Amino acid sequence: MLASERNLALAELAALVRRHPALRSVLAGPGGPPEKLRAARTVDGGGEFVRAFEAFASRFLDVSYKGERLRDRSDTVLAAVVELAGAEPRHPTGAPAGPSTNASVALEERLLQAVGDSRRDEALEVIEIGRLSWRLRDDDNLLLGRIESQLIVAVRLGAERLRGKGRLTGETVGEDAAGGIVEALRDPDRRVAVPPAPVATKACPPLAAGEVPRQLVGQPAAPGLATGRVRRVRTVDDLGRFHAGEVLVCDAIQPTMTHLVPLASAVVERRGGMLIHGAIIARELGIPCVNGIADAADILVDGDLVTVDGHLGIVTVGEPEFDLERSGPRGMKTRPDGEPGESTRTT
Repeated sequence: MLASERNLALAELAALVRRHPALRSVLAGPGGPPEKLRAARTVDGGGEFVRAFEAFASRFLDVSYKGERLRDRSDTVLAAVVELAGAEPRHPTGAPAGPSTNASVALEERLLQAVGDSRRDEALEVIEIGRLSWRLRDDDNLLLGRIESQLIVAVRLGAERLRGKGRLTGETVGEDAAGGIVEALRDPDRRVAVPPAPVATKACPPLAAGEVPRQLVGQPAAPGLATGRVRRVRTVDDLGRFHAGEVLVCDAIQPTMTHLVPLASAVVERRGGMLIHGAIIARELGIPCVNGIADAADILVDGDLVTVDGHLGIVTVGEPEFDLERSGPRGMKTRPDGEPGESTRTT
């Protein structure tokens, strides 16, 4: 699958950085991607890395995430490569050591034995349809991301033409302005006014300052138990802020951000279900995952210490020692800057 090929290429970039400490220092230092890549050429292994990264960007970064092109935000991917280089490589659970231990081959052989020779061809056809369907289900996200990326390019070019003729007002031009821009390009008398981006509002019930629920209950999507600090991923900038060992909290894992999952100690998502993208990847990598928690990225904030129980579908906020719980008003646990007390409430 395209996402698997991309993640493998990222792992190879990280392995190259891991072998060259001076290269890692340059990539982790100050400056944007152009400056870092220029400096990388001067250190051991840097030329090879730059060539590999440029090939990677050309093949995989012409996609969009939250209305922005990752091709324009390669800084976020460089940051992920540096983090991957410093983390313990994580491979899919049950990864085969050789053909004889390949789990999928073993399962296929069991199926063929069960159906018998008379239905062997039928079973092989069903297996092939399943594999093609799975690839389509996964690849179409990235393929559509490429289309959205090119749409952003086209919208920007159209906006520049209209602005140059004094026929467009407004600063931020996104995909939602495409229709009006197309009409204005076709009609020389038409003007376009791009409205300001809407301000996001929290849907979760308001809490007093410093308050946070002790437990959040959702869908157990990938087994395991892990404790770590929260890192919310809601914008392109957040992709570059993620550090190894943090708990990835988001609306849902998108194919354009799956390269962060091997860095995560656990995953918490708003959307739910055993077959959504994040849950599947978490199970493949052996990472606890809980999804289906409404407003998870609003309730939890960066730096919160949480324990993710992928067996029961529970996210516990704060130190996991329940006998040391402290409560504030309304039975809610408080963050360190809030009022102390004891809590037994589960939300």
